[in-house]
Amino acid sequence: MRMIMTKLDDLEGVKNVTVENAFMAEKEVAVLALKDLSVECGAAFHPFLPQCVEEINSLLEYPDYDVRCAAIEASGFFLIAYHKAGTQEGAAKVREGVVGHLTRVVEFVVEEEEHQIVIAALDSMTELLKQCKNAVTEGAGHCEKIVGCIQKIMKGECASQDMEAEEGGDEEEAEQDEMLFEYAGEVLPNLGRALTPKAFAPYFTGLLPILLKKTKKQCSVAERSFAIGAIADSIEPLAGVLDPFLKHLLPVFVEMTRDEEEDCRNNAVYGLGEVLLWGGVVVEQHYTAVLGTLSQLLQAETSPRVVDQIVGAVARAVVANVAKVPVEEIVTAVLANLPLKEDMDEYDMVFKLFSTLFTAQHPTFTTCLPKIVECAAVFFTSPATDKEKTSPQVICLLKQTATSFGAELQGLVAALPADQGQVVAKAIQE
Repeated sequence: MRMIMTKLDDLEGVKNVTVENAFMAEKEVAVLALKDLSVECGAAFHPFLPQCVEEINSLLEYPDYDVRCAAIEASGFFLIAYHKAGTQEGAAKVREGVVGHLTRVVEFVVEEEEHQIVIAALDSMTELLKQCKNAVTEGAGHCEKIVGCIQKIMKGECASQDMEAEEGGDEEEAEQDEMLFEYAGEVLPNLGRALTPKAFAPYFTGLLPILLKKTKKQCSVAERSFAIGAIADSIEPLAGVLDPFLKHLLPVFVEMTRDEEEDCRNNAVYGLGEVLLWGGVVVEQHYTAVLGTLSQLLQAETSPRVVDQIVGAVARAVVANVAKVPVEEIVTAVLANLPLKEDMDEYDMVFKLFSTLFTAQHPTFTTCLPKIVECAAVFFTSPATDKEKTSPQVICLLKQTATSFGAELQGLVAALPADQGQVVAKAIQE
């Protein structure tokens, strides 16, 4: 009897007991399979959505964490499926369902002690904003709920963060903080893209002081990286209303390019590039200073990923305003650092730069031809590049170039390794 009481005392305060077995794993897989069906089957799956929603919502408080995470993910995607239906009934289901779902995921973020549940809730929030946009934000109080839970994460007021502080374990805590901030950092810019710039500006204004505070040197790497990344990702959603923010943002971006941590420098450079791309007329007076900062950093930077980001940032300047930036200097710097080494996503902006030069009939375009062919070959043959997003742009540029510079292009393609040459030649002929 004494032994039983001791064991029960050991369980005092325990919220859940997770037992790993095939039954739990099968339940998780089944939930995710329903989610996948709702994504892949389109209208054919719509008749089954009501029953799926009812069944999966009942699992949002399930004792097993993996099953709960799967249920959070699936319930969000069921709303996305209704939204994509494009019907009045679907729109009504979204309006009705978003109220409850958003309330639940915000509660999970703030009150849930288990880290993986919080991340699943943040990810669901981001995905809903990304795919349903104003269908999420139009509801009364929805934006305030979303911003409120981001604020609590930044202030360390969520239950999962309290638990980390109590349990100690510096290395594990740092990793969990990093993931928590990373997922929270995705929410804010996607909220911005779901709103108009004028509607988003007040929410960004409210969060900016806390974000800026998190960029200070005494903050953790995860906090600094999250803060500067969230600010940088919010530049595009603020296009057209950036003017009052520049005096706060530019000094912070410039300062963070000197940070000792690669992630922080990378996000700061991205932020400067986004300011150049989306700042419009109000940022023209800052071109010289921003490009000077990027030029100095390029000479000293040792991280290949950050160098790739600098290439993308200066390319943005040309794409945004080819008539008012030092194109020759920028093109020289870009060509000297191609092909990209690690951040293959920046090929999207590199090829936009080349296309801008071609359209403007800029004299530097001919000097770019060898790198255009080389980068196209790398782009098409690398498994790390986003073919769906950037391939149409690369193919279009190659076709245009072949029309105007056929002989030169043919010679450059012939000089490529056989496998690369075949891929580029095929793209030109398509």
